[in-house]
Amino acid sequence: MINILKVVFNENLKKQIKFDGHCITQIVKNLPSNAVLRQACYIFFQTYRKSKIKDPTLYFLSLLYSDFQISKVIEYNKLNEGDNVYIITCCNEVTSRDVISILSNNERLMLTRNAINSAF
Repeated sequence: MINILKVVFNENLKKQIKFDGHCITQIVKNLPSNAVLRQACYIFFQTYRKSKIKDPTLYFLSLLYSDFQISKVIEYNKLNEGDNVYIITCCNEVTSRDVISILSNNERLMLTRNAINSAF
């Protein structure tokens, strides 16, 4: 299950960034495509215990942006008071097998980077 909520950012929202073992929640400035969201959720729950990135919320953020350079991801996702942001919650119940349409070469590259970088 993936939930997306568009909100106006304030510092109190940072409390919602968490991983409870069943669901991971992250706040992003730019919403990834549906294909990247689904892949990030799937890869996260398959590999978070083995990830070189030990903080699960940062690992999920890196998957959402298809970039494993944490400093770069944090800088890109820098949130300011009043920004429109998306709260993404992904729970370990993803069983959807719908056909996913890849809409652009950029999206294809993001999916490929995630797949390569998450392989162990």
